[in-house]
Amino acid sequence: MVAVDNFLQAFENSGRFMFEFFQNINSMYIASFVVLTVLFYAIILAIIGKVPGLGTESKANRYGKAVSLAISLISTIAIFKVGQTENLGEVVSNVIRPFGIYAGVVLSIFFFAIIYFGLGNKEEGRWHIAVIGIGFSMAIAGYFITKPSVQAVGWLIGVIGLILYISSAGLLTEASEGKK
Repeated sequence: MVAVDNFLQAFENSGRFMFEFFQNINSMYIASFVVLTVLFYAIILAIIGKVPGLGTESKANRYGKAVSLAISLISTIAIFKVGQTENLGEVVSNVIRPFGIYAGVVLSIFFFAIIYFGLGNKEEGRWHIAVIGIGFSMAIAGYFITKPSVQAVGWLIGVIGLILYISSAGLLTEASEGKK
């Protein structure tokens, strides 16, 4: 019984830490910067792959990936710096807030598609990882549109995805050991 209480206390402490971490405006600014950079990178990489010399057969080579990363960083920095106010969070809020909950939904769907189709058949639990990405993007969007309910749903989805991923990883490992 003591082990269960210790586990619950540790789980509660880690949840409190994550909640306080994501209530910090600087943490959310950095997380949003990373999310937008990844989104721009994925979009630009798909286009760069079709450019001769930077890709072959719709797949970017390493020079194409470097160009995509540079363009995505320049685009993200431009969004965050142009018209920047005194408060860092206002910049991100000004980009996301007009779209409201739809911004969270679109970010979530886009993240799911990028992760799910980006991993291809390489990862057994790719949809679990994609669900974790949905939760993370919804939590970020909920923070910036000041909707705690959206943020809470995002965390719930992310934790469920994490639990599913961990449990499936254990089941996959046991199944592969049984085949040997």
